[in-house]
Amino acid sequence: MYVQVTLLCMRTSEELDAWRLRTWQALRVGYEELERKAAQDEQQQAYQRNLLDPVITERPAAENRRIERGELQKWAIKSMRRDYQDFKAIEQIESDGFQEISPVFADAQAPIVRFYEDSFEWEHMNYFLYPYHWARRASWRMRNAAQAIDPQHQAFLEAGAARVIVPVTPGFEDKVAWYLDPSNKAVGELKRILTPPPTAQPDANGDPFHDLWVELLTELKPDVARGSGTLKVTKGDAKVQINQQPNPDSQWRVSEQRDLGRELYIGGDRYEVAAVTDDTTFNLDRLYDGESDASAVYVAGSTPFGPPWTVNVPTTLVVLADNLPALKGL
Repeated sequence: MYVQVTLLCMRTSEELDAWRLRTWQALRVGYEELERKAAQDEQQQAYQRNLLDPVITERPAAENRRIERGELQKWAIKSMRRDYQDFKAIEQIESDGFQEISPVFADAQAPIVRFYEDSFEWEHMNYFLYPYHWARRASWRMRNAAQAIDPQHQAFLEAGAARVIVPVTPGFEDKVAWYLDPSNKAVGELKRILTPPPTAQPDANGDPFHDLWVELLTELKPDVARGSGTLKVTKGDAKVQINQQPNPDSQWRVSEQRDLGRELYIGGDRYEVAAVTDDTTFNLDRLYDGESDASAVYVAGSTPFGPPWTVNVPTTLVVLADNLPALKGL
């Protein structure tokens, strides 16, 4: 016995629209993939062309020095960190697409940033540039083709390697040595920064912002620098002692020929070296106004250059503020 069944199917408009939509989406995805691939190829070709084109810069010399120092500082920090230089303190909110600071990442990264910015005097960094052939061979042609009006910047663009020398900020020597100690590499970076070194003296103030004025002052006045070691100062006394213990790292030996008249900032107030007793003791130009401190940090400035000169006042060119009332009455 045989049974033959014939089915007659009718296509609905809903299924036809659904098929059209699926087909359009597949074509769209394929087109976007081809378009993205073409854009990547074009970008890669443009990058290769730029490698062979001469690099011509016409920025001011000061701007070139800033760029050079910034790049060398970045890679010097990476060399010491031995980690990717990729901080992510900004996160994007999925709900609205806006970006915000991530408190968790910011709290974790802030000590690292402050350590490298405070522990090294990057403004006093020196560097030496080495020839192009110390770089990878694929970049030789690009480096030889680099052109810049500033000859020092051209040497920077051509350089295949660089040697960077940056001084450690006085007072941070033990902390930097503890951080860079190869035997501590197994300890996490953040812990090495936050943990005091074994040789460090306890901070009597216990305030991480106690010396914030030093950072602000050296930032606003490039001609001053943080002094090595610490000073012993007493409220109401002009005598100052350069500490030798427990700060044997102090390198300052005061002398009349070199330091008489030198400006000093202690506790944020400005003083001058008025008299020298010996190589570790001197007097300020006035009584110390701040609270007594057995280990005060200080910032040292310059000394007067040349003999003093006198201006007789009043003159037709100088008017003292005290004479303004008398002048107004004339």
